[in-house]
This record gives sequence, C-alpha cells and structure tokens, in this order.
Amino acid sequence: MIFIGIGTNLAGQYETPLQAAKSSIYALSKQGVRIVKNSSFYTSPPMGPQNQPFYVNAVIGVQSCLSPIGLLRLCHQIEADFGRKRGKKWHARPLDLDILDWHGRIIAKAPQLPHIGIRKRAFVLLPLREIAPHWHHPTTGQPIDALIRQLPTLAQFKTQRIVGK
Repeated sequence: MIFIGIGTNLAGQYETPLQAAKSSIYALSKQGVRIVKNSSFYTSPPMGPQNQPFYVNAVIGVQSCLSPIGLLRLCHQIEADFGRKRGKKWHARPLDLDILDWHGRIIAKAPQLPHIGIRKRAFVLLPLREIAPHWHHPTTGQPIDALIRQLPTLAQFKTQRIVGK
C-alpha cells in the first residue's frame, strides 16, 4: 500500500485546518487516487518555529496507478491549489502532503522513500499505526510499535487524536 501523510496548520480557503485536511483527501480522490484507509485526525505542535499554530495531521492508505514521481507531482499540485507556497522549511502552511511509503520500496532520489522523517515523528507514526498496525519500516525492518517506543516521550510531542475518521 501507499501511505500519504497530511499536515496543515493554516485554514487557507477553508474555515479550519481540520476542514482543509479533510478536503485534501477528497481532492486526491477526485484525481483518481483511491483512498483505502484513513486515520483519525491528530493535533501536534509545529516542527521548527514555535510561533505558529498547531498542526492537524492524518495518514491515509491509498492505491494509485501513478508512479511515485507522478503522485508526488499530484500532491504538489493539490498543495498549490490549497494555497501552499514553497519556501521556508517548517513554516506554517495550508497543506503538506508527504508520500511516506510506497509498497515498501526504497528510493534514494525524489521522492525519497520511505520518507526520511518518518521514524522520528509521532504525528506520522501514531496515525500510521492506526491504519497499518503491522507496518515495518522498509529500510530498518523495525515494526511500527518499536519505532514509536524509540520516540522521546509522547507527552513531549503532545500529539493527540482529535477527531474520528
């Protein structure tokens, strides 16, 4: 399965970041990406500059006939449609779509797979475990529960489920 991480902390054209996150799933499905599973929505503090709103995060499991680079381009187009302007790393954004894993493939160039930050992010691992409890990291072979146990205390991340699917 293909897993995509969703993050947003600006409403953009939507009333709330939560609505933007939900709408991004619909936008992907309108472009022929089949949504197979979706996690609950979680809230987490921002990475990088702390003077920005908390993020709403989720992970979806999808099927697509696009190549990894084709899906990455589609994700970037949807981000742009939602008002994202690429620039400073880890700054507030109306939408961030990251391909986390592509059927366990390892790719060293864009899109780098598995996503380079997947092992260190509670806001990715917790929703991913919700929809793929038996997932193993393609590079290390570690099960998702072991990766979660290796995180600094989850309280530090304050990642919490906020809304059901």
